[in-house]
Amino acid sequence: MKPVLHRAVAVYMWVFLTLSFLVFSLSALQYFLFHPLFIGNDQSVYLAMGQLVLDGLVPYRDFFDFNAPLIIYLSALPAFFSRFLILPVSLVFDFFVYLCYFFSCSLVLATYLQFKGHKDSYVLPFAIAGLTWMQSNQYLDLGQREHFFFLFYLPYLLFRALRLSDSARIRRGMACNILAVVIGFCALLVHIKPQLLIFFLVVELVTCYKSGAFSKEKRKLLFAPEFLTFLVGSLLYFLHFAFYPREAVMNLLNEAIPIYAMGFKWYENSTIACLVSTNSGINTTFLFASSMLLAVAFYSRSALLLPLVSFNGTAFAMFAFFSTNWTYRYLPVQGCSMVLLMIELAILLRLFASGGLPRFALQFLGSPLLFIYAIFTFYQYYSAYAATFLATENVDLRSLGCLGFASTRELSPPLVCILRHSKPGDAILSISQGVAPGYPPVLLAGRRPGSRFLHGMHLPMLDTCLERTGDLKYKRKLDQAVLDYGEDIEKFKPALIFVQDGEIEELLKQRGFFEKFVTGKGYVSLGKLNFEGMKVFKRGSSGQVSGPDEAKAMVLEVLAGKDLSKVAAAHNVSAATLKTWVDKARSGIDLAVGDASSGGEISLMTELVQTRQKLFGKILEIEKLKQALKNSGKQP
Repeated sequence: MKPVLHRAVAVYMWVFLTLSFLVFSLSALQYFLFHPLFIGNDQSVYLAMGQLVLDGLVPYRDFFDFNAPLIIYLSALPAFFSRFLILPVSLVFDFFVYLCYFFSCSLVLATYLQFKGHKDSYVLPFAIAGLTWMQSNQYLDLGQREHFFFLFYLPYLLFRALRLSDSARIRRGMACNILAVVIGFCALLVHIKPQLLIFFLVVELVTCYKSGAFSKEKRKLLFAPEFLTFLVGSLLYFLHFAFYPREAVMNLLNEAIPIYAMGFKWYENSTIACLVSTNSGINTTFLFASSMLLAVAFYSRSALLLPLVSFNGTAFAMFAFFSTNWTYRYLPVQGCSMVLLMIELAILLRLFASGGLPRFALQFLGSPLLFIYAIFTFYQYYSAYAATFLATENVDLRSLGCLGFASTRELSPPLVCILRHSKPGDAILSISQGVAPGYPPVLLAGRRPGSRFLHGMHLPMLDTCLERTGDLKYKRKLDQAVLDYGEDIEKFKPALIFVQDGEIEELLKQRGFFEKFVTGKGYVSLGKLNFEGMKVFKRGSSGQVSGPDEAKAMVLEVLAGKDLSKVAAAHNVSAATLKTWVDKARSGIDLAVGDASSGGEISLMTELVQTRQKLFGKILEIEKLKQALKNSGKQP
C-alpha cells in the first residue's frame, strides 16, 4: 500500500474508532442523566465523608469508618465541585467517575502512541475497548473503590509491561518520562484498600520475572520513573498519617482495623454462592474462565497477557477468599476479563488479517460498521431510558436545591420522610447494619450526619467479635458505642432518628438506648417505614410517617382495583416501592390460600382467589371508617 493511501486509511479508521468510543461511552452515561438521584450506597456515604473533610473534620477522630482515607480524599473532589453547581451531588459524582474513566483511556492511548514501535502496542486500542465495555456495565458499582482502583491501575500495568518487555532500550524521552510519572502517580490508587497492594506486588513480580528485569543487564529497568514515582508517592502517603491527630491514628489502628478484621465474618457468604448466585456473578465467572483459557492458547503472542492473567488470577483468589456477595468485590475480575478478551480478539484479528488485502478490508469496513453498531446501541439505550422516564411520575428537584427532574421511583421512603419532617441543614441519624437505607437519602436530601457514626455496621461487627471470642472487651466497646450515640444525639440534636429493626434494635434495647436517648430526650415515634425495616423518631413534635396504617391503606387501594401509579403519586411514594409492597401482599395472600390443609378447604381455593378483589373493597371501607373515627378522637 502506498504511504499516502496508508495514512489516509489510518486517519479514516481512527476517526470512526474515536466516534465509536465516544458513542459507546455516552450510551451508558445517559442512564445517569435519566436517573440523576441514582448512586450506590457506599459511594454516597463516602461523598458525605468527603463533605465532612471539606468542612475541616478529621477522619477517625470526628467521624468513624473502617476503610483507609484515600477514598474519602478522592470523594472530596466531586463533593467540592457540587458546591458550585446546581446539579444533584449524585449526578456530579457520576460525571466525576466518567471523567476518571476518560482520563484512564487517555493514558492507555498515550502509552500506545509512546510505544507505537513495540511489537505488542497494536493491542492497546483493544484494551481501551475492553475498558469501555467494563465501564458500560457499571451502574450500582459506579465509583466503588475497586472501580477507581481498576481505572487508575490498568494504565500502569500496561505501561510497565511494555516498558519491561522492550529489550532494545529504556525510553528516556521527555514525553515518556512525564507520562511515566503521571501513570506512577495514578497507581497510588492501590492504597484505596490495604489488600489491593497484593495486586501490585504479584503483578510486579510476575512482570519483572517474565521480562528478565532481575538480571544484571536489565536491572536498571526496575527503577524506571513510573516505579520510582509509585514508591515515593507511597512513602509520602504513609508519612501523611504522622500529621494526623494521635487520637485519630489510635482509633484507626486500635478500633477500626481490628474490629473490621474480626467482625467481618458477619457479612461472609458461601464462596460458590458468591460466584453463581446472581446473573452478574454467573456472567463474570464465565468471562473469567473464557479469558483465562484463551490466554493459555495465546500465551506467547503478547507480553501483556501474563501480567493481565496474574492480575485476574489474584483478583479471583481475593474474591473467593473474602466470600462476600457484594458485586463490587468481583469488579476487578470483570474488568480484567473484559480487557483480556478484547486483547485476545486483537490477536485473533491480527492472525486472520495477516495479508495486506484482509487487513485493508478490516480497516476500511470494520471501523464504520463498529460506528453503526455504536449508534444502534446508543439508540437502544436512549429508547429504553426515555420510555421508562416518561412513563412514570416525575418530581421537580428544586425541593433538593437542584435543577432538573427525577422519577418518583428514585424517591425512597426514607428520603420522602426526611424531606417531609426536616429542613435543609438539619442533622439526621441513621443506625442500621449497613450503609443503606440511611444513605444515600441523607446525602441526597442535603442533611448533615447526626452522629460520628454515619452507619451502624460496627454494632453487628462488635457483637460478632463478642460471640466469636467471648472477650468482654468487645462488650465494653459495644456498650461504649451506644453511649457514643447518646452523646452525639445530645451534641448534634438530629431532627430525625432512624433505627433498623431486628438485630440493631435488639442491641440498642439491651442497653437502654431508647429510654435514655430517644423517648427520654423528647423524641416521638412517627411509626415504621414498612419494607425498609426502619423505625422513625422525630425531635420535639408529633407527626406521621408512611407507616403500617398508611402503607396498608395504599396496598389495599391497589388490590381493590385502583391504578398503582396514581395511588403512589397521591401519597408521594415511589411507584416501584408500592409495587414491591403490593407484590409481597399478593404473595402472602396466595401462600395463605394455597396452604390450606387437605380436605374440603382445598377445594375452596379457586373460589377464594376469585372473590379476593371483592373482599378488599370491603376491607378498604372498614379501614377508612377506622381512620375517620380515629381522626374524630373516638376509639374504633
